[in-house]
Amino acid sequence: MTVQEQIIATAQQYRVDRDLALAQAWAESRYDQSRISPKGAIGVFQLMPGTARDLGVDPYNVVQNIEGGIRYLRQMLGQFGGDVQKALAAYNWGPGHLATAIARYGEQWISYIPQETKNYLRDVLNLLGSWLPPVEGPERSRRAQDSPAASAEQEGVNWVLLGLAGILFFFLLVDGS
Repeated sequence: MTVQEQIIATAQQYRVDRDLALAQAWAESRYDQSRISPKGAIGVFQLMPGTARDLGVDPYNVVQNIEGGIRYLRQMLGQFGGDVQKALAAYNWGPGHLATAIARYGEQWISYIPQETKNYLRDVLNLLGSWLPPVEGPERSRRAQDSPAASAEQEGVNWVLLGLAGILFFFLLVDGS
């Protein structure tokens, strides 16, 4: 089973949107299990050793890393009411930090998160809105070409998501100046 197939299967198991899980894993490590960040995050979902320990997974084992990363994302989605931006920010910055920012700044929380987390949100949301690395090889693009209605519908969804990503990016830029 490929890394992408393992992500899809695990996302289905934990009822996490597969495209969100794929985008997050791509943004985290480019699906590279051997990647270790300068801060010590490990593998495909860039699990910190303490987080992996809390989740009861071995971050060096690709299947356990994926399972832990998706389970942690599911926890963040649950903790932050299904809000994808907040869940991703909590995954990247830590749920305690994010909860403090939300309590202190309310709806303006995004203006007070670290630039690294803003960049992370932008990267994952851009992947969701415009492009994902191939999951099933040429099969994925062939399906879209086979159905003009599906292709037009997807193009409309892509424009909406791209617009939302643009709005987020604008607010991130305004805050940064």
